[in-house]
Amino acid sequence: DGLVSYPDLVVFVRDPNHHHVAHRFRAELNKLGVVPATVRQLLEESDTNDSKLVGMVDFERVLGRLGIALGHDEVRRLAMRFDDNEDGNLSIKRIISFVMGEHEAAGDQALSSTEVDELLAKLQRAVAKAQLNHMSCREIFQHFDADGSGDVNEREFAEGLGRIGFDLTREEVRVL
Repeated sequence: DGLVSYPDLVVFVRDPNHHHVAHRFRAELNKLGVVPATVRQLLEESDTNDSKLVGMVDFERVLGRLGIALGHDEVRRLAMRFDDNEDGNLSIKRIISFVMGEHEAAGDQALSSTEVDELLAKLQRAVAKAQLNHMSCREIFQHFDADGSGDVNEREFAEGLGRIGFDLTREEVRVL
């Protein structure tokens, strides 16, 4: 959707290779022909207190029921993406939004995979440097979230990158 949320930034900071797990998850969903309605139904069945959240154990159980072949560590890494406030409770809405998202297609981007990996590594180093300067993930996120909306749009992301010395084209920003 062109926005970066706080959980998205946390995933990037803590697991810069997360996109590999996300791609594997989508590939498994596609291979098995899993539809979002089925995922939603199983997640909602696991949400016994109607909180619109599921815990890690329930999330892993749902993936198993769907036949998704991801290891425990991969499931944990994937789950970070859906944990709005780092408390171990995963947003059903975020999970379904991800499942309903566009399929990741190889070759659709102007940059090569190596170039994308290099840009991600450069950004990861900048974030690590900010953390060494005692900035929390929340403070790093707020650096980009200029309007305080809780999401970072493409313009805010590009401007925030510029403020920390990244000189990227519009396409490079879009790919990141």
